[in-house]
Amino acid sequence: MSFAFPAGFWLALLAAPLVLLYFLKLRRHSVSVSSTLLWSRVIEDRRANAPWERLRRHLLLLLQLLLLALLVLAFAGPHRRGTVTLAADTVLVLDGSASMLAKGEDGERRFDLARAQALRIAESADSGRRVALVLAGPQPAVLSPLSGDAAVLRRALAAAEPAQAPADLRAALELAGTLVRGRPGSEVVLFTDGAFEAGPPLLDLLAGVRPVLVGEPAPNAGIASVSLRRRPGAAGTQEVFAGLVAEGGRARPATLLIEARAGDGEWSPVAEEELVLEPGRRLGRVFEVEALPDTELRLSLASEGEDALALDDEALLVVPPPPEVKVLLVSRSPWLASRALSSIDGVTVFVAEGLPEAPESFDLVVLDGVVPEVLPAAPLLVFGAAPAESPGPLARRGTIAQPSVVRWDRRHPVLRHVAMDSVILESAWRVEPPEEAAVLVESAEGPLAATWNGPGGPVLHFAFDLLRSDLPLRVAFPVLLQDSVDWLTSRNAAAAVLAAGRPAELRLGETAGPVLWREPDGHERRLEARSGTVRVPAPERVGLNELRWTPATPPGSPERVQRLPVALLSPGESDLSPRLDLSAVEERAEAGGGSPERVPGRHFLWPWLVALALAAALAEWTVHHRRPA
Repeated sequence: MSFAFPAGFWLALLAAPLVLLYFLKLRRHSVSVSSTLLWSRVIEDRRANAPWERLRRHLLLLLQLLLLALLVLAFAGPHRRGTVTLAADTVLVLDGSASMLAKGEDGERRFDLARAQALRIAESADSGRRVALVLAGPQPAVLSPLSGDAAVLRRALAAAEPAQAPADLRAALELAGTLVRGRPGSEVVLFTDGAFEAGPPLLDLLAGVRPVLVGEPAPNAGIASVSLRRRPGAAGTQEVFAGLVAEGGRARPATLLIEARAGDGEWSPVAEEELVLEPGRRLGRVFEVEALPDTELRLSLASEGEDALALDDEALLVVPPPPEVKVLLVSRSPWLASRALSSIDGVTVFVAEGLPEAPESFDLVVLDGVVPEVLPAAPLLVFGAAPAESPGPLARRGTIAQPSVVRWDRRHPVLRHVAMDSVILESAWRVEPPEEAAVLVESAEGPLAATWNGPGGPVLHFAFDLLRSDLPLRVAFPVLLQDSVDWLTSRNAAAAVLAAGRPAELRLGETAGPVLWREPDGHERRLEARSGTVRVPAPERVGLNELRWTPATPPGSPERVQRLPVALLSPGESDLSPRLDLSAVEERAEAGGGSPERVPGRHFLWPWLVALALAAALAEWTVHHRRPA
């Protein structure tokens, strides 16, 4: 045993005045009594106070000396050598995804279970062990910084609520890691239902995290995707597509109901179908409904049996007005593309073999195998590449023979209805898109499709010629062109529905002043439009939103209001079964040495000595008050 403060033993000199108190002589008054028989104790006390008489054994004195000795020893800091875990901070990460809103058989939400378990750790916070709270939503947020105040953490936990959208767990764990960076032995605890796929990047982050699983697997059925398009050649007729999923349990009967409402009127049914949902299989249905522009459509799914998550059982749509779009198609073999473009309602196609004068007067320019050296200042849809000697990102850098698609962005509005991995390509051009470009389709040899903002608006480039692929022969080709036209022009400003938790880019054209985004609860935020495009941050609540802006041209244009509903539309969130492989997390943690660091240190014994001192003080008090008078 060693002592951290040996000088503390000098406090033992306080025992001297304590003992001297028992040598003090007391002055007595002389009193005449008839007998001293009853005063024998008084006589003994006088003898004890006689000067220089030998000090008798006294229990109170012994207890007081013991109390003093324990306090002096504790002050000296006795300790023993060993290994200790460094003082650790803890970051609690609450999974705030939509699946945490699922309810168990007792009606309690998964998020409430996670909050209760996090509260137990928060209660243990003190001045030596700080705890922080991070909420993992579409955009992670620090609800409480590192603090030893348990009351602050309790208030933050009470105010925490999950989003009605998928969560970005990777960003949340990276944020939690920054809070404890540089503090070895610190810990990150993730409270989650495990209802997400963990790829290698996320597994690397989870290797240094202690996951705590909450909730039980539960059956659920929901609406995974919806879309709306005008039926070509039929004014007022809308085609509504609904993708349904079911997870867990057995096959169940279900009813899909579509209702319509104009203005503030009542909901009235316009389509209904009885169907059977089988677990693990996606079911798609297309309905034709009569609905005029600005009509609201509500899709409701009701299934028999247990349905743990109600959030994905409903989706709203708003029928957009049919805009007129002028498209210039520049191609030497235009028959395939022109027929597909002409089938899109509201699109007027002008065909030319070369760029005419003032191509900027068109809403969209489609270059099919003809890519000039100087690109027009307009939104562009390009198939092919420019000559090798041309400057810019569309110049040819070589060819790729029979490329195969290894990745494509399924979430992008242009590719949401197309499976690019099955497209057969004879060859493609090797190009180098700008650094700020977003690659949508990629092969092992290079990008096959990318998008970026050009001088005249967005550019969507496919690095292959249509005639060197089987894409024009596929049923999805007209859908691809319609989605491309909607996204590249202002038509997608009237998008029927947005997916919760996913940012969206909307083409509004040039605006005068800021754009206002109003959420269902009335909260507003200002958005900035750049090059006629506004980026809407990932919405966290489902419901009907509003987008307000004023067009820059013509001057004095009235304010425009566009209603944009938000729905969950996430098959991953509708699947409530835990998919987090804890064994893989543990393997990575062992490989990365993710356990708290233990270093040589000292184990102090003063808390035990203080506890013994308190016991001695209690014994001294008991003896003093219970001794006979």
